[in-house]
Amino acid sequence: VEKDMGKAGQWFRKAAEQGDPEAQESLGLLYAEGSGVKKDLAEAEKWLRKAADLGNENARANLEILRTVRGK
Repeated sequence: VEKDMGKAGQWFRKAAEQGDPEAQESLGLLYAEGSGVKKDLAEAEKWLRKAADLGNENARANLEILRTVRGK
């Protein structure tokens, strides 16, 4: 099965906008990596923060890594 990260990003966005913390984390990681979407670290941080605020511990850890990389 061929991966279509652009399509994955669309589905993650739909679920993320509906408040799904796992989708928010996944969307944040796509933005952090520039996988299927244009790389945007501010957008990555936004989605990871939303997921972390909803109790997603993986998102919280990834948010800390992203902040370290960004020098925040």
